[in-house]
Amino acid sequence: MDSSYISFESNIYLLLLAPKLLEILAPKSFDLMSFNEQAFEQKLRVLIPTQYVSKSRVCKKLDNGYLVNFANYILPQTVFAEPIMIDISGENHAL
Repeated sequence: MDSSYISFESNIYLLLLAPKLLEILAPKSFDLMSFNEQAFEQKLRVLIPTQYVSKSRVCKKLDNGYLVNFANYILPQTVFAEPIMIDISGENHAL
């Protein structure tokens, strides 16, 4: 299996657990969502390991007054597979 998905939802402050969860799970990408966190950006800079790169961040105040914060991170690929030669000769190739 090349990928999996896990979701944590809680009424405890999970953002503080992010460094430990990332260390244990070592995901290639992850999303964080928080409600009513005024210092979301600053806490991300402190809590998220520097090898992860943020691809998008959104901060939106909803009509009900809630402040929703969202951030998406990836772990940039550093090891690449060697290219392989594809034989496209013959009548049954897919190209």
